[in-house]
Amino acid sequence: MKKILFYLLVFSLPIKAHWLENIPQTITQSNGQVIHCFATGDQYVHRLHDENNYTIILNPDDGDFYYAEKIGDKLRPSIHKVGIVDPIDEGIVPGLMAGKSVYTAKKEHYEEHMLSHRHDRDAPTSGTLAQLNIFIRFADDPNFPNSREYYDVPFNSMTEPSIRDYFLEVSYGTLTVDTYHYPPSLVGSNTSYVDDQNRGYYSPYSASNPQGYETEDERTNREHTLLANAVIAVRNSVPSDLNIDLDNDGNIDAVSFSVYGNVDGWADLLWPHRWALYTQDVYINGARVNDYSFELTESSYFTAGVLCHEFFHVLGAPDLYHYDGGG
Repeated sequence: MKKILFYLLVFSLPIKAHWLENIPQTITQSNGQVIHCFATGDQYVHRLHDENNYTIILNPDDGDFYYAEKIGDKLRPSIHKVGIVDPIDEGIVPGLMAGKSVYTAKKEHYEEHMLSHRHDRDAPTSGTLAQLNIFIRFADDPNFPNSREYYDVPFNSMTEPSIRDYFLEVSYGTLTVDTYHYPPSLVGSNTSYVDDQNRGYYSPYSASNPQGYETEDERTNREHTLLANAVIAVRNSVPSDLNIDLDNDGNIDAVSFSVYGNVDGWADLLWPHRWALYTQDVYINGARVNDYSFELTESSYFTAGVLCHEFFHVLGAPDLYHYDGGG
């Protein structure tokens, strides 16, 4: 019964990018003041907001966070710093979101280099498909808090909801998705690739995070270098007889990166997303890593339902989510 309800839930939702709501976040102002807030959105446009839904935005000029104002379709920092003023008293408009043109431009930026967008799908829709999943943590992160067996459940379980069980069921037994995790791990732990950089290196610059990235090009280079290094670190562990290119197009059918931690509500990089490793030429057993999924493992959204929806894109399903920019 549990799995039947799960299947009904997955079928009832539109295929879309990850839409997350009210994910708890903590930000720090330059004076050391800690602000507790929330993050809402998807990989294309997301925002920080307080408990009353007043949008919060980073001011890159001083690295502090301000309440947002909307000019055209774009959000920009107002003069009102978070933690100092009451947004109600200042007449700030709650619920501000970037306009549709901003959303569309961001979506096109992600899709431009993706095989699934240019060629309908990444992988065949029948047969036995091997997905490679690589665990990553940063230099200042602790070890993963759970075992490999725990993280494997939403991927491969046959008794609990999972990618494997779901697609085997809905394909009437014609598609088996087996996910292989790397690097190999001892029972009771979850071994990962450990990057040389601290977590802040992969978040935007702010007064409290001077090591962060400041431009979109810098963000792209940091993300792609991280993922390429992770692939290089584990690729010799992938058996040469494992068929990771079932359709023989020269690209690995399905690749995901499971990164330690929660989402970062004001960062594009540390937010679950699907993209392409187009700036790096990285291969495993002769097949190139191209389109990939990027997930954060310690968030409440890291579930079989979300992973199954994301895997639909590997099989060619489009985004059906309608974004109206808040009005």
